[in-house]
Amino acid sequence: MNLEKLNIAIRPRRDWEAVDLGLLMAHRWWWQLQRVWLVITLPWLLVSWLVPAQYLHLVVLSLWWLKPLFERPLLLILSQGVFGVQLETRAVLRAFWRLALIQLLPSLIWRRFSPHRSMDLPVIQLEGLRGTERRDRLKVLHRDDSGPAVWITLLGHSLECLIGLACALLLGLFIPAEVNFEYWSWEFWFESESGPMLVVLFAYIAMAVLAPVYVACGFSLYLNRRVKLEGWDLEIAFKSMAQKRGLLALALVVAIGSLTLVEQPAHADTASEREAIQQQIIRIKEGPDFHRMDSRKVLKQREPQEKPREDGSLNWLWKYLRELARLLEGAAGAAELLLWAAVLALVLMVALKYRSWLRWFQGTSLRRRRHYQPQTLFGMEVSRESLPDDVGQSALALWQQGDQRAALALLYRASLAQLLERGVPLRDGSTEQECLHLAQGLEQELALPPRSLGYFASLTAAWRELAYGHRPPPEQGGRELCTRWRESWPEPSHD
Repeated sequence: MNLEKLNIAIRPRRDWEAVDLGLLMAHRWWWQLQRVWLVITLPWLLVSWLVPAQYLHLVVLSLWWLKPLFERPLLLILSQGVFGVQLETRAVLRAFWRLALIQLLPSLIWRRFSPHRSMDLPVIQLEGLRGTERRDRLKVLHRDDSGPAVWITLLGHSLECLIGLACALLLGLFIPAEVNFEYWSWEFWFESESGPMLVVLFAYIAMAVLAPVYVACGFSLYLNRRVKLEGWDLEIAFKSMAQKRGLLALALVVAIGSLTLVEQPAHADTASEREAIQQQIIRIKEGPDFHRMDSRKVLKQREPQEKPREDGSLNWLWKYLRELARLLEGAAGAAELLLWAAVLALVLMVALKYRSWLRWFQGTSLRRRRHYQPQTLFGMEVSRESLPDDVGQSALALWQQGDQRAALALLYRASLAQLLERGVPLRDGSTEQECLHLAQGLEQELALPPRSLGYFASLTAAWRELAYGHRPPPEQGGRELCTRWRESWPEPSHD
């Protein structure tokens, strides 16, 4: 392994920092990873069009079950990409069947439910370990920084469900309310002809989106663990130091040789003198500059050694019990995953069946937001009692008196009071720009008039120029802000 060709920063990272590196790796090679995944898995989606609707769930189950095989070409791309090798898609596809047959049955039976699957895949694919060597290797890798691998598996299944639900919600937005179509009914999604096909499509999209991220994060955790165990960063640093020291010594030899030649007279350039110069160069090469070595001692935890059992006749029993314990551990992890998936599916079913309740809760939260109204924002009074009856005329009077800052401050805090009264949840720690973005984001939910938001945007820009840049708006622009206040903020309707 040529570590000098690695095009990622090699250093020991914290576990979740290694996950961040995996996200960057997935982003860098995203299109190649996605292209390979789609080419390999697209036949499963096409087969679903030929399967009767009552058996389409088997297509989704088979696609999910075979994901460990579909992830191996992605790992091949990542393992070569970190060394600067860009594989062609055809080459990866030709290697797919060879990769898929590596420890095929264990990967699809008891190892399929391992929560560390993303981190364990490089051990069998890149290192080629099996049996006792593989188990010993996994013990060392799982000793530290393996917790995120479990969370990646749990979050991956949860995000797949959420992405599928988001696709269903997105499609539902394009159905007009006037059309009498039970889009959210159980009969449509699981008993009609089109609903199960949409379920297959949405599940396929969710798996395709998350597959590169899942493989890249697991591979990054594996690399980070090897960096810590094998000291890749120290090896690279020592090689760099040795290379720099060798170049420095070579430059010194050349410089000494040049000076010696310059100091000799022209007629002294004889064979004996050249031989003396060569001997001097040899002595320098054999000196301490070329053979200096540093040694350091570090403390390292000693690996616990299992004491051999005296009764060899029971060795097979102990091995059997250890294997049984590992299988039970994997089954427990699988049961936990299935339990979380069942809970999430139950929540989604309840949300679909009783979606009308969500609207009631949404209205309740909106009423609570409207009920809460702070008295001050940014150190300015925004209560009804602190504002004059006619804000626009009062601000215009201040403007005509030459107090532009007081006029704009009155308009701005009165506008904040209007937003609070309409339900915009402003907070004292927000900036002026954040208040504007928050109001624009809640335009549809709170039914804010467009002319009110347009006026508030113009007022915010003028107020920021004056408050921070000490540049008041033009005379005509300031008067228009004062006169437009009343028409821009009509009286809100109270439900």
